Amino acid sequence: LAPAAILVEGPCDFDPLIPSLVDPGTRPPVAIVSIADRDGGRSISTFPFCAHSPEYVALAQARARGVPARFIDLPAGDKAMLRDGRDDTPPPPVDEQAFDTNDYVRALAERLGCRDGNEVWDHLFEARIGRGDWRAFFADVGRYCGHMRACTSTAAMAADGTLAREEQMIAHLAAARREVEGPILAVVGGFHAPALAGADLAAARRPERVSGGTHY
Repeated sequence: LAPAAILVEGPCDFDPLIPSLVDPGTRPPVAIVSIADRDGGRSISTFPFCAHSPEYVALAQARARGVPARFIDLPAGDKAMLRDGRDDTPPPPVDEQAFDTNDYVRALAERLGCRDGNEVWDHLFEARIGRGDWRAFFADVGRYCGHMRACTSTAAMAADGTLAREEQMIAHLAAARREVEGPILAVVGGFHAPALAGADLAAARRPERVSGGTHY
């Protein structure tokens, strides 16, 4: 694709750590630890990366190719970045429960004769991982995630911070579009992809300012 910029789902206040994260001397698995003041106390979160994490691979490729890269999610200390706003566990790209409880996934499991959502995923995607047609693979994953999102209520996405996070990602995408010519590669969870792909970049707000915090 020869991207002109690479955008990665992750707290935007981690940008200064990207050079250290992809430095040849850094060997995954590795994690960023974030400490931020919140509600009169401290919020401590960890964000792990392994060698095959899509986020890590994308950032490493950006370094190797000399392509600008940035994180595009809300700052680590933002309430929407903490599961239910009550504890200090970063939210997963997709709520794992949706793989089994979502109406779309249950219907697929019944049709395919699979026991649960994990087996559906293995049957539809993991079994194809070595094939060469990556465009068809991505299209099918996108369709799967799009249907899963369509079965999730807007109220639920607002409550768990999904919509607030996506507004920030879209703002970063719009900012990158103003800054560079050529393709922009955004590496995000499949659940978020439909929101970014269908976004009106001309109407997007400016990215939220980075909040305070200490990251290691």
